[in-house]
Amino acid sequence: MQMPASMSRLWLTIVTTCYLKPTQIVHRVLMIFRTRLLHRSERYLERFANAADGAHDFTPLRFTVIRPSSNKLADIKAGRFTFLNRSCELGVPTNWLPQSQTRLWIYNLHYFDYIRTILIAHQERPSKEFYTLFRRLADEWIDSCPIASSQAWDSYPLSLRLNNWLRAYDVFGAELSADIPFAKKLRQSIYTQAAFLEKHLEYHLLNNHLLENGRTLWFAGLFFHGSDADRWQKTGYRILMNGLEDSFLDDGAHDEISPMYHQIMLDMYLEIADVMESRGEPIPDLLPERLEGMRHWLSAVLHPDGEVSLFNDSAMGIAGNPTDFIGSGYGASDGLTALPDSGYFIFRDLSKKHFFMFDCGTLGPDHRNQHGHCDALSYELSIAGQRMIVDSGVNDYYGDIDSRNFLRGTRAHNTVVVDDTEQSEIWDRFRVARRARPKDVIWAENERLMYVTAAHTGYERLPGKVTHRRWACFVERKFWIVCDRLEGEGVHEVESFLHFHPETTVNQEFGGTDSGQIGEVVRGDTALQVLAWGQREVKQYHGETSPLQGWYSEEFNADTSNTVWGLTHRVALPAWSGYVLWPESSDASLEFEAFKDSAKLIVKGSGTCYQLSFNPAGVELDIVG
Repeated sequence: MQMPASMSRLWLTIVTTCYLKPTQIVHRVLMIFRTRLLHRSERYLERFANAADGAHDFTPLRFTVIRPSSNKLADIKAGRFTFLNRSCELGVPTNWLPQSQTRLWIYNLHYFDYIRTILIAHQERPSKEFYTLFRRLADEWIDSCPIASSQAWDSYPLSLRLNNWLRAYDVFGAELSADIPFAKKLRQSIYTQAAFLEKHLEYHLLNNHLLENGRTLWFAGLFFHGSDADRWQKTGYRILMNGLEDSFLDDGAHDEISPMYHQIMLDMYLEIADVMESRGEPIPDLLPERLEGMRHWLSAVLHPDGEVSLFNDSAMGIAGNPTDFIGSGYGASDGLTALPDSGYFIFRDLSKKHFFMFDCGTLGPDHRNQHGHCDALSYELSIAGQRMIVDSGVNDYYGDIDSRNFLRGTRAHNTVVVDDTEQSEIWDRFRVARRARPKDVIWAENERLMYVTAAHTGYERLPGKVTHRRWACFVERKFWIVCDRLEGEGVHEVESFLHFHPETTVNQEFGGTDSGQIGEVVRGDTALQVLAWGQREVKQYHGETSPLQGWYSEEFNADTSNTVWGLTHRVALPAWSGYVLWPESSDASLEFEAFKDSAKLIVKGSGTCYQLSFNPAGVELDIVG
């Protein structure tokens, strides 16, 4: 009997809530109380408006680095804005709440990141027109978005907006000094927003949202003088320092384990260190240590094309050029790079520009995994500097819910789906109920073999208590092996997915095979043969809509159809399957034999015979010829 939708949602809510910290639950209740009751009270809102008169003493902050924005100056002047690969004519004056756009797009509008284009233009060629443009936009916003306006005054966009306005106060300091009425109005708004933010810190979410709140409060506390400012400064500093302690893993990763958000957090703490240095303030000992670890981690997870991997909620074109944040001395390492705390393992051959990144990690911290995907034991592969096998990426968080669920789901990743079940119970855009746990993670490297083996618990809730175990190998820096074992009981439907980059040409040679070549994938001058065992059928998908499959989104709202293989079989457990990824020009063949708790694979190619033995403790390799 299927549970009614309302009861199912209630069950998911209860399970998800069990993973939260008490402080998150308390602050979520307080948030609901404020937004549904207090924000309707004029008396409550007047407290924030009355706190600011524009006459508070202040000292502009100094920002030595302003990151560029993708918005063009001519477009901004014309009231035309592009975010997340979607353009919209908002006119002059600006329509601050366009009904045709998603919540995330409107958030980007209220971030005011686009004024960085104006600021950089003014730094390169000072002109009154740049100040006039900034003045118009800020003045329109102040007049059009009253206190507590939905979306405009949400804490995250408020935080990013104030940071950008404080940068503008640095760049346009001379112009503002001569424009006393508007300067007073601007400072009054900054003060009011900071006061509002102090009472609306995102403790219900924690993670990168709270850290951004902390940076903004700290900046505002440094900018203004007085008792309120002192309190903001102390609160913001405490949040930022607690973040250094609690929000980063020992291998250097930001604990949401998203390469994109990691880069955003690296940018944030680099700016904090920059402001501290410009003010002559002592830099906490932990900050340089964290920055070094974050740079090493980011350099490790970059593909040879210089862009981030797409695990979890990651996309290109959001956080800037990753290499701009790394600096000299932080290049990627050759060989096997183990990042066990975040669960990522990279096989890299720098000379050939080969890159294989294997995910053996969690979705993120249990209490804050809003950006986690069902990608346990998935991977990405670049060959000769080009992406060949890809993560499906991420779309607009607040766009089509089916697309959001697909891209978070197991079928969007290069891993195994059992009985059409998600590894983790994702729901409602950002939430996760029961979630997969990695276990038995082992890795090793020698001059001929790099390998990682791991398992996850996501399917143990199925009848038969299924465990998925996978071995990923890089043999003699020539080819890769992905070997799977499903442990448990009963008969199950199994599908192992391979997602190919849209620019590849995919030639499927056989509709199904137990052991042998199933096709070739070509991109430019690079060809990749795929040889499989343990499969009964190879399904090919491309731009399917019901259900969704065969879609790739390396940037927000940039869906492109791509070819996906589903290697399928109905099998009694325990069962073995897998495939060889052979990029050599010569043909290859394979033989596979399974035993009770181990298996043997023989791969023949290029005049050499490779014999590999797989067991839960690792992999052994013998080479003949």
